[in-house]
Amino acid sequence: MADAEFREEQQRSSYKFHKYRTLGRFPAKYDEHGRPHPEATAHRDLRRPKRNWIRGPGLFHGLRRLPGAVKLGPAWSVNVGRVGFAHNAAPARVARIWLSNTLWNVSARLERTLGWGGNGIASLFYIDYNNGAPRDYFVAKTCINRTLRAVASVAREKYYQNAYRGALHVAQTRDAPPLTQLAMGALQRELLDGIIYSEYVGRGSLHKVLCQVQANVTRFPNRLLWVIFQCLVQSCIALEYPPVKDRARNLPKDGNGSVVGVFSERVPPECRQAYYEAVTNRTWKHEGSTPGGTGVVHFDIDPQNILVGNTNVGPANDGHALFPVLQLADFGLARVVNLAYVKNGRMRGTVGFLNSKDAMWNFRNMGKPGYFAPEQFSEEWDWVEELPRTENPPHDTAGKYGFKTNLYQFAVVMSILITMHSPALPPYPEEIDIFDPANPLQQIRAWSYGGYLLDDRRWGGVDRELRLMVAQCMCDVPAHRPDLMQLQGAIAEKMANAVWAGADDTPQVRAWVQMMVAQPVPPQAPPGQPALWVDQ
Repeated sequence: MADAEFREEQQRSSYKFHKYRTLGRFPAKYDEHGRPHPEATAHRDLRRPKRNWIRGPGLFHGLRRLPGAVKLGPAWSVNVGRVGFAHNAAPARVARIWLSNTLWNVSARLERTLGWGGNGIASLFYIDYNNGAPRDYFVAKTCINRTLRAVASVAREKYYQNAYRGALHVAQTRDAPPLTQLAMGALQRELLDGIIYSEYVGRGSLHKVLCQVQANVTRFPNRLLWVIFQCLVQSCIALEYPPVKDRARNLPKDGNGSVVGVFSERVPPECRQAYYEAVTNRTWKHEGSTPGGTGVVHFDIDPQNILVGNTNVGPANDGHALFPVLQLADFGLARVVNLAYVKNGRMRGTVGFLNSKDAMWNFRNMGKPGYFAPEQFSEEWDWVEELPRTENPPHDTAGKYGFKTNLYQFAVVMSILITMHSPALPPYPEEIDIFDPANPLQQIRAWSYGGYLLDDRRWGGVDRELRLMVAQCMCDVPAHRPDLMQLQGAIAEKMANAVWAGADDTPQVRAWVQMMVAQPVPPQAPPGQPALWVDQ
């Protein structure tokens, strides 16, 4: 990106997130008459980077720091039957036709389309084998617009998701259907690289469960909130430490080096001490990969990208006998954020995303409103010349992408489950008391965007210990958010020692789950929204 373009992108980004922090929205592009809105070009009047003193999040909000000033989003109430958007139903139908025609060459037949978003479409297919084996159902996902860039993004997403084979709390991909002689040649690359194949999950997403809970005017029991939080933390561990990197377990692998089977995630023993030493010695700056970790940042964690799997999976004491396992999906925006470019497990050169000014600024725009992390929307960016990590003195928040970015987004999901409201917009900081992750015996004051969760008058029915953990995961400074081993241990201790009674005893919880969490939808189920159905 040329210097002039880069400077304008800085101005545009600064103005965009100024509106986000203050009004909870982005600048308008057009007015009610369809004419260009003044906000569309207002960024050109900004002087960036700023030269005066940096203000923290609390000072920035100034007079707005009044009791109860936080503005939660609307109560969670969304059309659970929606399978796609009306504005791109036509290109989605074209993509579905391409997908079904392509997979016809491997004897796969379309059952129905599961849904589509802004970039991708997912459909359910099946294969009938001649050897008497049961019908084999699988999900195939591809891009809606078949440009070279879009197809490359599908291949990248597939590469990322395949790296998590064997992770219990990540949606699992599967190999492509066996290629027939007809599918060899030109079609082979598109069948293997241009389509993501995964297992069918019949219960849908956590978004669907939220809609069901809201429709029944009820709330999640405390016990299930802990179980769900445990699942989400396990997903966060999986992103940084996939099973394939856990060499001490000596997990079974296939000929391609992928883990065979499904295993609960953990921080490998050889990485634990290295992590604490790096934090203590300040050699790890709370950005990029941890020692022995991947540095993968998902950027798109929300209830619709968390699938509800099966019960009775994983270790006997991890809560999945009560509530189905939750699995993170949709790696379309995922990136390895490191100092060096990594390919096939090896360093390739010295220019990783942390050293790329274009990438670091582009990452600010990745995700959805309400789920952006402080690393993206922090006002510190207004003082950044080019790269946050090269500023002197260094910044605490801007550009600190890493596993704690994932942790923040998972915490936003937990805040929705606790409040049954959409995320607060604009994001609102409050000071809370936490134990310093770098020195767990020392208590400090820290800014958090989840401070409103500690209001006992509104959310007193939810375990305060859980609310405090979630609020700390939403701290403005990534270094103030807990590390994965601390969280994993604290949750395990709670689950092992808690005495559940009343609405949290086992029969009550089982009855709640039976009512709120749908049984798996069979593959032959009819479509849910004919008005937008692309299979017609």
